[in-house]
Amino acid sequence: MSRILAFVDDSHLGSAVRQAATALADLFDIDVEEVTVTDPAGAPSPEPEAALLSHLEAGDVAMGVLGIRDLAAKPELVGHVAAQLLTDSPVPLVLVPPADGELPAGEQRWLLPLDGSADTDGALLPVAGRLRDAGAGIEVLHVYSSQTVPRFIESSGDLEVLASEFLLRHVPGVGDDCQLRLGDPGQEILDRARSGDIDGVIVAWQQDLSPGRAEVVRRLLRELRLPLLVVPMTDGRSGDGASDG
Repeated sequence: MSRILAFVDDSHLGSAVRQAATALADLFDIDVEEVTVTDPAGAPSPEPEAALLSHLEAGDVAMGVLGIRDLAAKPELVGHVAAQLLTDSPVPLVLVPPADGELPAGEQRWLLPLDGSADTDGALLPVAGRLRDAGAGIEVLHVYSSQTVPRFIESSGDLEVLASEFLLRHVPGVGDDCQLRLGDPGQEILDRARSGDIDGVIVAWQQDLSPGRAEVVRRLLRELRLPLLVVPMTDGRSGDGASDG
């Protein structure tokens, strides 16, 4: 991989996108290339969505970085340009929301929610592995439901063993540690992300924003105030939890 694309405009989000793209490029030691999504007067992109998408389809693009609008001011989940890129991008995208903090230029810690399926592991492991190899910390989060929580757990020692086994089975050599929770995946991801020591969240999805789909991704788009790295599951595979189709 040799480039990160920063999709910028003249709003405050443009600066946030530049900052996040630069921080990631410094981490990977690769270049940033800016793609303008508005003209100098702030009108819609001078390039149609298909032209913007073509930038992501170049073989040497590692990922794209784009801003998502302030949902308190505009009720749409994402703008039409962002929606097109989200649903059609062949490479991972980092979505930068209106936020109080910035993506650190040095050490970064990313939260990696996994639902335990092979499909999710297959989509997320390569991306998380590249971040880890570049020096980022990776914390795995797995959320059990009342139906899936193991019945043999009786002590904190049992949880530690289970967390270690989960890391070895799903992300060998990638995860620094593993948090096991019981509850709603979206809420648990948000709670951990808001703890203050997480810089971004990584999720896999099927690139489908139609009604009834991608509920976890939709919630994170609305409520997360950290960069969200979305990884496409391009062959139609399904998962649940953090990789919600």
